[in-house]
Amino acid sequence: MWNPNAVIVDKKMQKKMKKAHKKMHKHQKHHKHHKHGKHSSSSSSSSSSSDSD
Repeated sequence: MWNPNAVIVDKKMQKKMKKAHKKMHKHQKHHKHHKHGKHSSSSSSSSSSSDSD
């Protein structure tokens, strides 16, 4: 019933997922920060600032 091959795949997947998650998290954090800053300035002063700029 116990499949060592499945465990190996699972471990591999876990490692992959962990790596991917870390990468994703890092990217998301960066993206979020970037987006937030852009959105903040864009949302509040885009129409007026951008227009007069």
